[in-house]
Amino acid sequence: MPGMSGYDLAIRLAELRPNIKCLFMSGFAADFVPHVGILDADMNFLSKPFQRDVLARKVREVLGGRAAGIGTDP
Repeated sequence: MPGMSGYDLAIRLAELRPNIKCLFMSGFAADFVPHVGILDADMNFLSKPFQRDVLARKVREVLGGRAAGIGTDP
């Protein structure tokens, strides 16, 4: 996205919709991203590549409210 990161977009959307659920995906390793300050360690994150069933489970987890992150209560 030109001019904005996914994290910045999520922050702006959370201002408009405080209960929004977010799932971040990246080609960076899951253990690398939080440590370099890209995301908070408790945010919903899925590292690429992943299989469809893994994505489906993670989306269910996030939408079901069992995962922390922007717009959700930990």
